[in-house]
Amino acid sequence: MATDGSLFPALSVSILGDVSPWQALCDQQPWRITAAPATEAALTAAAEQDCDLLLWAAPQAQSLQGLRHSPVLATVAADRPVLVLVPAIGDAMLLQLVRMGVDDVLVLPTGGLADQAVQAAALARAVQVAVARKRMAVLQRKGGSIDVATGLPTRAQWLDHLNQLCALREREPAPMAVLVLRVQGTAQIEQQLGAAALALVQRKLAVRLRAALRASDVVGTVAQDCYAVLLSWMESGAHAELVAAKLLRSLEEPVRVGTDQAAVAVSTGIAHHGADGTDGLALLSTALSRAGMPDERRPRGQHRGLVDQGRGAAANDADSAP
Repeated sequence: MATDGSLFPALSVSILGDVSPWQALCDQQPWRITAAPATEAALTAAAEQDCDLLLWAAPQAQSLQGLRHSPVLATVAADRPVLVLVPAIGDAMLLQLVRMGVDDVLVLPTGGLADQAVQAAALARAVQVAVARKRMAVLQRKGGSIDVATGLPTRAQWLDHLNQLCALREREPAPMAVLVLRVQGTAQIEQQLGAAALALVQRKLAVRLRAALRASDVVGTVAQDCYAVLLSWMESGAHAELVAAKLLRSLEEPVRVGTDQAAVAVSTGIAHHGADGTDGLALLSTALSRAGMPDERRPRGQHRGLVDQGRGAAANDADSAP
């Protein structure tokens, strides 16, 4: 079957419109389908239903005019993904539908039985991806400015802190730097120990970072497996290198996962306010670029333990040494 291995094998899908041209494709899906005519009343009723996805089937692009001007569409799209199925569509109408909240417009030809399995698989994958994206968006909204995987501030939230500090440093000059830590080896951890083990490792790494920094310094998740630290105040510019060395060794200590242990490699990049720019995004981009490849000349940290022993001295305390 074309949908073997689907992420969501028992989705509830509401179909509005004329699905007959694609009936054979829908029949191959393991969905619970509720069908109704493509009317404003049916769209309003679909907004009140507990379904995973709304599929609007249009026999031709002209029949999408009503949907394009529907006042209910935005309400429906806020809670669940909306896909449009149509044989052909112009770019202008496609963009208008996307602006109104439609997640995707699927142009699937109605002819060619030999391609039916391929078309069914394409439809199934589009539905799965749309549902996955919407569920992730809901989790992000619930978490607000917090990255769900690590519990750290998101890139946008972290950049907001950075931009505020950059503006402050224009009025009150003081050493400030952005430190990026790029983690490598997570793919191997997931492959060998599983996704749950990787999630545990990511959370523990985030805890280590927060425990090793002062409250005035902000750490956030700025990319996949990439953390950034805003060193808001330092005694001198050279202090950033000391902090980087401390954090690097902390992250590279193995993490215990049940009876196993997992270790990552870390590359660092530093951008100094003033010398490398005064704009937050420019500082982050510079630090990310410098952390892009691991420095083979850098000695790896010593693996001193497997379990965190509580908060010790902060990595950027004045009396701390690397």
